[in-house]
Amino acid sequence: MHLVAEFAPIDREALLHAVIGGGGAVLLAYALYVRATDREATRQVSGLARCGAGFLASAGASMYLRDHLVLGAVVSLGGTLLAMSGMLTLLRDRVERGHRRGAPRRRH
Repeated sequence: MHLVAEFAPIDREALLHAVIGGGGAVLLAYALYVRATDREATRQVSGLARCGAGFLASAGASMYLRDHLVLGAVVSLGGTLLAMSGMLTLLRDRVERGHRRGAPRRRH
């Protein structure tokens, strides 16, 4: 009796799209949930939504716009910029909250 399962090789690009797109979808879904329940400040919701939308745009461009070289690159880079601006918003909000709480600044 042969009990070892054989799996097809994993396509790295499909895995990459699943991770990036899935992460973007989770961020976007969490932003919508937080907004619906008024759990966080508007600034945090905006940052989460931009991160999620940016990751989804980059993954979507990589999957569906591969044959359109210029358009695919523009959408992918635009998604990356959108995600980075969302991350910057989240980081700035966290730093401001730390200053309001009187947390000491760390020096490296």
